[in-house]
Amino acid sequence: MSPRLLLCVVLAVHHGTRPCAGFNIDERFPVVKQGPTKGSFFGFSVALHQQTDRKYLLLAGAPKEKAALKNVNETGAVYSCPITTDATDCSRMDLVSTSKRDACVSDVGPRFVVEC
Repeated sequence: MSPRLLLCVVLAVHHGTRPCAGFNIDERFPVVKQGPTKGSFFGFSVALHQQTDRKYLLLAGAPKEKAALKNVNETGAVYSCPITTDATDCSRMDLVSTSKRDACVSDVGPRFVVEC
């Protein structure tokens, strides 16, 4: 291998790899949650939320979830899940408002964000 080719390979490997930060995932006792609706993309985004010093919740997004209101399509939903071994104990958070018609509404979808 020529020195020039070796230099190109070393530079490509050096610049092609990025450092990453990992975190501990419990493989023996995983917390698995399921959404109530198939096709809602439940778990598209997940966040760990600390309510108090010792109480944590998982917040799971479902951007294609259907709205509870009859005249609205796929508003998406956010589910609050306690950290337990029960896969079906998530509850939908009530984030849809039935306020005035001219009120500002933000929309967050799987590919875009629309803000007023």
